[in-house]
Amino acid sequence: MGKHKTYLTTGEAAAIFDVEPDTVLRWIKSGDIPAIRTPGGHYRISRNVFLTKMTEYSSAEAQNEIRSAFAYCWEFNSASGIVRDACKTCIVHRSGARKCYELCNLPVSIGHARLFCSESCKDCQYFKSIFPAAGRPVYEAAE
Repeated sequence: MGKHKTYLTTGEAAAIFDVEPDTVLRWIKSGDIPAIRTPGGHYRISRNVFLTKMTEYSSAEAQNEIRSAFAYCWEFNSASGIVRDACKTCIVHRSGARKCYELCNLPVSIGHARLFCSESCKDCQYFKSIFPAAGRPVYEAAE
């Protein structure tokens, strides 16, 4: 029977996540992953804590993949795949527009329901699923 290590090095954790060791160090320093320091100043991550974080990370990644597959905001915000009636009355749905964030500046009187709109598109979960990387255009919602 093989004995499991109680603690992982940052390099071992990085290899499991397929990231650079510096990324794991950033996670530790930001508090995302708790770790202890050895007398030599190296970080060690509890295997149990790490496995829990890995499960959370994998679940979040899977959820992001599922959400990014949605082409329309009403699909993204649907309840178990059922389009909400309120979405069906919105100009975005009625026009079949793929870019609700480009229609956000239309007056409410035209029919943009703004059901899931935040103060700005950059705060919208649907928008974030389409443009996860920084540096993409951000459309500000009309006041």
